[in-house]
Amino acid sequence: MGTCAPDCQLVFDVQVAAYSVIIVTSLLGNTAVILIVWRERHMRTPTNFFIVNLAVCDLMVTSLCTWIHLLGDLTHDWLLGAFFCKFNSFAQGESKGNK
Repeated sequence: MGTCAPDCQLVFDVQVAAYSVIIVTSLLGNTAVILIVWRERHMRTPTNFFIVNLAVCDLMVTSLCTWIHLLGDLTHDWLLGAFFCKFNSFAQGESKGNK
């Protein structure tokens, strides 16, 4: 990050903390939903399978896109190369179900 004013450091710390809470909460919550429906036979209803599908899509967004947005917000630049730029756009589109 280099040298930064105290206000800049505070913004950096708040962004990292907020993204970290969002990422960890998403990973734990969506994994819990998937595991509960998988382990509890009476929970395997059509409605719950749709909810599991949403949890899987949310896990894709969290694991493939969220940390990339954090990196972009912190550096204000694209550091991951051309392949990852295209892959990130593809992952975002697929996780939303775009055609």
